[in-house]
Amino acid sequence: MEPVLIYTDAAHVDAGAIQTFEMDLAFGADEQNFEIAFPAPTLSGGELLYIDGTEYGGIVDEITRSTETDDVIYIGRTWHGMLAGKIVKPPTNADYYTLSGDANTCIASLLTKVGLTDVLTARSMSAGISVNYQFDRFCNAYDGLLKMLSSANAVLRIERHDGITELWAEPRVTITDEADSDVMDFALTDSIRVPNHLVCAGEGELQERVVVDLYADTAGNVSQTQTQFGVDEIAVYYNYSNADREKLIEDGTKELQEYQQGGGADLQVNNKGDWHVGDSIQVRDNNSGLVITSTIAKKIVKVKNGVLSVDYEVGNASAKSYGGGASAETALVTPIANGGTGATTAAGALDNLGLARSQATTGFTINSTNINAVGNQLFRKQGNVVFFYVLTTTKISFAAGATKEIGTVPSGYAMNTRPCYVNCSAPGVAWIEGQTIKLNPSNTINANTSVAFSVCFIS
Repeated sequence: MEPVLIYTDAAHVDAGAIQTFEMDLAFGADEQNFEIAFPAPTLSGGELLYIDGTEYGGIVDEITRSTETDDVIYIGRTWHGMLAGKIVKPPTNADYYTLSGDANTCIASLLTKVGLTDVLTARSMSAGISVNYQFDRFCNAYDGLLKMLSSANAVLRIERHDGITELWAEPRVTITDEADSDVMDFALTDSIRVPNHLVCAGEGELQERVVVDLYADTAGNVSQTQTQFGVDEIAVYYNYSNADREKLIEDGTKELQEYQQGGGADLQVNNKGDWHVGDSIQVRDNNSGLVITSTIAKKIVKVKNGVLSVDYEVGNASAKSYGGGASAETALVTPIANGGTGATTAAGALDNLGLARSQATTGFTINSTNINAVGNQLFRKQGNVVFFYVLTTTKISFAAGATKEIGTVPSGYAMNTRPCYVNCSAPGVAWIEGQTIKLNPSNTINANTSVAFSVCFIS
């Protein structure tokens, strides 16, 4: 069915419908506006334009007429842009504006505070979502509302129906099975190097200004200790002119942590599904095996020749991993030999796989009777994918065709209930039986021979 555009009069009462029009509308990160073109009727500004039963609409702020065509272009703010055009100021004699209680009730309070109740209405029914939130000083109402709901793992919903533009909160959903390169097109940018040094400037003037240096290590941990130097160091400036040292460290840490989100990824997903800004999404490229988990940051809606299309822009990744299969359930980690991938250490081997380095503390153990650990085992849990790597030396010879135990997985994991893959640098077959990792080599492995094995499964 072709979309129909509804227009109102200046009092926001429905006045008619338009069948033939072109629309370019966006909301979320960076922009909350629209351009809609049609030849007639002629509007004068202040009217509402919208597609009924959707969140696609807003108010006319600007009109452009072209002598080359009969179309008139109407430019304005979406519902989201109306919110973004309001500043949330702290109450008199208070440092911050705060809201607590049911999310829908809090949305109603915010709309009243910023004076938008003549156009936007909060749903009267309880959301069943509790919030207790302190708004950033002088933030805009849209950003503040998104952050408030995000703190409660919720998203903002807006829909125009029956002459009412209604706002309400819903739980955030995670989209895991729809954004797959086998079934849709998307563009993915994997940012390998991200800023790891934040120069934070707070209150004071010139030499008296509070300055704090914050650093991120290769695992994304933020501290005041620098671990990356030279060409590996990427520094950015963070200005918070009224923050004392404590506040500067607190907010600067959050700022630098955002840069570390999964190494960073910008995605554009073409889809006609009804996803929402703030929802979590897992996007999978089956050609490279790259799996990005992120949040929908922007929705771009276009109407041309009677066809409505929706694009989604996804923000920085909150998780990133590599697997060789089409989904997490079939993800297969490439076997790692000792230096066989060009790496001489376990950390280097993980880098070659595209997996972030992590600490060595883990519930995985090796069989001390048959093999020795050489002290460079790594463990990584990325979303629901668990990866373990260890480089060992054999204590005794492993005869060809004879099964040997090489380690165990944590007792909390019932391996018969989830897909699991074991890879070993030694030729043969490796698998998990119960909690035990077993190896049946096809060739004899002599004592003191290095053996690398990795385990990957879905938790």
